[in-house]
Amino acid sequence: MRQVSIRRCQSYDRSEVERAVARALEDLGGFRAFVQPGETVLVKPNLLVASAPDKAVTTHPEVVRAVILGCQEAGAQVWVGDSPGVGSPARVAERCGIMDVCRETGASFTALTDARSVPFPDGRVAKSFMLAEPVVQADKVISVAKLKTHGLMVYTGAVKNLYGTLAGIEKARLHVSYQSPLVFGRMLVDLYLAVKPVLSVVDAIVGMEGSGPRTGSPREVGLVLAGADGLAVDLAAATVIGVAPERIPYLAAAAEMDPDALRPERLEVLGLSLKEAAVSGFRLPA
Repeated sequence: MRQVSIRRCQSYDRSEVERAVARALEDLGGFRAFVQPGETVLVKPNLLVASAPDKAVTTHPEVVRAVILGCQEAGAQVWVGDSPGVGSPARVAERCGIMDVCRETGASFTALTDARSVPFPDGRVAKSFMLAEPVVQADKVISVAKLKTHGLMVYTGAVKNLYGTLAGIEKARLHVSYQSPLVFGRMLVDLYLAVKPVLSVVDAIVGMEGSGPRTGSPREVGLVLAGADGLAVDLAAATVIGVAPERIPYLAAAAEMDPDALRPERLEVLGLSLKEAAVSGFRLPA
């Protein structure tokens, strides 16, 4: 069964976030189960646009900090990077509080701009991707996402976060190439399998409901989720906020290959149970 850890975290107080992330990773075997001394790890947060952390548009810097510190304690060198939808990566990172975290921890911020074509012959709809150079060069990738609603995908978390591993105009090109939600979802599953993040962490301490991923409303959820399987993490997160997983096109696309992608009962949930973690009345996009 696919393991997902869910831990309570009621605020972005630094010590509370570090404790919640550490407990989630302890459930999964610790950071050393995912990264090794001497490796270079790319931590990929959601830096959609230049937005203050309290707007819940981007991954909160305290969650990013906790993941950086865990990787560094495991002996890894850490890069932090994204390819924002709007604005230069450095300016967006500064506004979102991520650049300060990099300065304070010694992690290197890297803009996901320059790219190379990476073949992916096993893809169902995408046989190659223009991946940012640091994504290709890093030994490991960790997705550190924000729990939000999404106008096209209904929900966005660990898997959709990897769309930012594509550089610049490539993201717009793929939106044109894969226009229907299900086909776009198939492409996202291909991208997830091509990037192969070793760990997915979702910042659900304060998520976004309503008209996400940019103009929705912050919503207290009070959780951190983590797991090696990003699809499983997103299945758990969707279940917690009351979204039927078949409504999420990339989970529906994953279920075409593996029906368990839509079955919460096939998860091994550690920490809080799905029932204990559940929130009610989470507003979805119109």
